[in-house]
Amino acid sequence: MDDFFQSNVKDPASQYSVRVPSMNGLSYNSSQEIIIYIDPSVKVFDPLETYLKFRVKLNSNMQTKLYLDPKIGGQCLIRDVTIRTGAGVLLEELFAYNQYVHLQYSYDNRECNKNKRILLEGTTGTSNSNKPPMDDLGNAYLTSEHGNDVFNSAWGNDSIVDLCLPLHTGIFSNDKIFPNQLTDGLYIHLLLEADKNCIRQNPKVTNKEFALRFKSDSLNVGGSGWANGNSTNAFYIQSNINLNVADITQFPFEVGEKFAFYNAAGQVPNVGARIFSIESVEIEGGYIKVTIEGADYDPGTVAANAIADGDWMLSLEHHLAESTQPTYQITQCDLIVGAIEPPDSFYNTINQRLLDPETGFITYDFQSVQTYSQSVLANNTAGTLLMPLNNTMCKSLLCKAHNSGNISWQDALSNNFYKGVYDNLSQYQFFYKNTYQPDRPVRTSDIENGGVAQQQLIELEKALYMADISPENFNEFKDNFVIGRAVALNKQIANLNNTDVQLNLNYSTPTINKLFRIFVAHIRGIEFRSGGITVQI
Repeated sequence: MDDFFQSNVKDPASQYSVRVPSMNGLSYNSSQEIIIYIDPSVKVFDPLETYLKFRVKLNSNMQTKLYLDPKIGGQCLIRDVTIRTGAGVLLEELFAYNQYVHLQYSYDNRECNKNKRILLEGTTGTSNSNKPPMDDLGNAYLTSEHGNDVFNSAWGNDSIVDLCLPLHTGIFSNDKIFPNQLTDGLYIHLLLEADKNCIRQNPKVTNKEFALRFKSDSLNVGGSGWANGNSTNAFYIQSNINLNVADITQFPFEVGEKFAFYNAAGQVPNVGARIFSIESVEIEGGYIKVTIEGADYDPGTVAANAIADGDWMLSLEHHLAESTQPTYQITQCDLIVGAIEPPDSFYNTINQRLLDPETGFITYDFQSVQTYSQSVLANNTAGTLLMPLNNTMCKSLLCKAHNSGNISWQDALSNNFYKGVYDNLSQYQFFYKNTYQPDRPVRTSDIENGGVAQQQLIELEKALYMADISPENFNEFKDNFVIGRAVALNKQIANLNNTDVQLNLNYSTPTINKLFRIFVAHIRGIEFRSGGITVQI
C-alpha cells in the first residue's frame, strides 16, 4: 500500500519542433516524388507531433471555384508512401495511401475530427457524392479579398491553400517515440497523385441535388417570374439550406462563370439562348443578387426559353471547348518533426541493451498496412480475389473496390474517385486455413433494395477496430462500401505467413469494372542489433 501513495520518478526530457525541408526540389507537380530525410541529429521524435506542411496551388483557366477532394483534402495528393532507414532498409510501404485515408475518414468521422480536418487538411467535411461542401468553419477554399458587399471581378483562376497533414502510416501513427538515431535517420518518399483524381468542382454548381434553384419571384425582391415580356439582366436567390446569404463569400459561383438553367428533366432545351455569364454578385434586401453580362434576357414567346419555377442553376465551365484540365502544384514542402531530447540515462539504457550478450537487441513494434490489388470485370457475376499473405502478425483485412474505368477530367471534376463501389454485390465469403470464414456467406443483397446488411456491418466494425480505425459513423456504408474481416480479436494477432486467403464474391447485376484494394492491417517489428537492423512482418 505504501507504493500506492508514492509518485514514480520520471527523467525530464525537452521537446521542440524541427523543420525538415524536402530535399529534391522547391516545387512539385502531379506524379512527381517528394523526398524528405530526417537527419539522425534528430535522435528521437514523437510521431504524433510530426506533420507535413506545404502550400498547394490549383491552376485552371476555368472561371469556377475548385477544391481538393472534399472528404480527405490534401491527403488526396499523396498516392504512395515509402519509408526507409538512412541505409536504405525498407521499414514501411503503403500503396494507395489516399484511398486508405479515405476509408479511414469515412468511418472515423467524429464531429471534432471532421472540424479539425477542415481547418488543417483542406477538407470540406463531407463526401463529394453525398453532400455539398460546408459553408462555414473557415473553409480554406472560400476566402477572398473582395469583401462582403459586392463581387464585380473574378476570384481569379488560382487558389492557394496552406495545409498541415498528419501522415497516416504505421510509424507516424504510433504513440511511442521513434529512435531515429538508431535507424541512421529516415527517408520518406511521397509519390503524388494524378491531377484529375484530386481536383473537384463544388457540387453546388455541378450536381442538381444541391444546386441553387430559381424561384418564381426571383426577378426582383418579391417580384415576378421570368417569362415572356420580363426582360432583365439580374435575378435574386433566396437563402436555403445550401447557401448562407449572410456571407457572400459562400456563393458557389464566381464572377465570369458561365452557367445555364436546367429543367426538371436535366435538359437545356435551347442552349444557345439560355447560356449566361455572371457580371457581379451582391447582397440586396437579404437576397443574393446576380447580374448577368450582356443585354437583358427576355424569353420571348418561345416556351422552351422561359426559366421555370424550380429550374436548377448549373455551371457549364467544364463543358466549354476552351477549358483545359486543372492542375496543382506543391511548394514550401516541409516536415515538422516533434523532436525529443531525452536525458543521458535513456541512451545509456539503450547502449547497455544492445551490448548485452543475452539480450543484445531492441524491438520497436508498430501497426502498419500492406496493400494488395486485384481486378474484377463488370461482366463477372462471380469472382475470387487471391491474397498470398506473408504476415506473421496479422489483425484484419479491409477490401475496397474502386471504379477502374477511365473517365475524362471533365467528368472527374464531379466524381468521387476514392469511394468504394457496391455494384450490387449479393454475398461474399472468405476462405483461408482450409476453412470458410465466416462459416456461412455474408448476404449483402438487401443493400440493393435500400436495406441494410447487418452481418456485413458487424464484420466491418470488427475489422475496422482491429485496424485501429475507430468505427464511429456508418452513414456511408453503401456510398463507400468496404468488406471487412477481423482475423483476430481483442488486440490479438494471427499468423498468416505463407497463407493464401481467398475472397469469394457473387454479384447479381454488376455494371462496373472494379479494382480491389485489399488493406492488410498487421504488426511490424523493427529489430535493432549492434550489427544492423531487420524488419519483421
